[in-house]
Amino acid sequence: MKFKIHLTKVTNFFFFLANLNKWQPWCREEYNKIWIKLTGKLTSEEKEILKKFRLVLKRTSKKEPLLYGLFFQSNGKLIWSSLKKKLSSQDYNIVKKTFTTFRKRFDKIWYFLRIKKIKKDFEQYINNFKYTNLILKDLANFYSKTPNRKLTRIFLILLPSQIKTGGGRYDSKNQSIILEGSSSRLMSSKTIEIFFHELIHLYFEKPYFEDLLNKYLKSRLVRHFIKEVIAGSLLPNGYLSQRYFKKPLSKIQSKNLPFIQKISLKLVPIVKNYLDHNKKIDKALIKKVMKLYNTRSE
Repeated sequence: MKFKIHLTKVTNFFFFLANLNKWQPWCREEYNKIWIKLTGKLTSEEKEILKKFRLVLKRTSKKEPLLYGLFFQSNGKLIWSSLKKKLSSQDYNIVKKTFTTFRKRFDKIWYFLRIKKIKKDFEQYINNFKYTNLILKDLANFYSKTPNRKLTRIFLILLPSQIKTGGGRYDSKNQSIILEGSSSRLMSSKTIEIFFHELIHLYFEKPYFEDLLNKYLKSRLVRHFIKEVIAGSLLPNGYLSQRYFKKPLSKIQSKNLPFIQKISLKLVPIVKNYLDHNKKIDKALIKKVMKLYNTRSE
């Protein structure tokens, strides 16, 4: 499997505006604090247009996040023409005005980032990662999924060096993965671990594992919980982190971790047994996760 890297100004600009709006729980306040510190406090005009932009984001995301689907495209030239076709004229004009209003502010951030270098370096880094085939083989056996995908697209959100955190998400609509971080953060084993965690959700959970969950569980929230716990027991900070990244789990402090991550850590010995014996996910494993899930109120 090879990885195609996309690092474009328009996609990063959109991410900047969407995160600044804090319109979803996964928007990161620490990013906003650094961006504002670097570029100055928001003006009343900027605050007003952000409110309107936030309404467009909400209005166009009732079924799926439309703007994310359009701005995270590999062909940046098609983005604005696609927006014009998909949005009402009112919403399109708000999006255009938001970009115009914030252009100088975003340019201050973008100017200091080493775009070409980090894109080239990261592409070489991830495509030459020595354990990729072994990790894919483990995931294929465990999730009962043939690893026949030849190319995976990765969109990079490049953050200023002052931002020490980062993250990742998968985009099922565009069949791609989004990774966030500074140049040093992106070029780290932590980001590779996050990448493979998101790849599990994007590629390996269908069809076998998802069909298995649908067969035994009715609740969508519980199914999501089990997916996240099992993927988390592998990467990052899971058994495959131990196996390929030499990460000792004993150093991970579980006291202040979210509940899902705590359960993932508890599941590691069980998942280790499955992988070491080439066993695939089954009903018995799902029942064990459910048993751990039922301890959430204890």
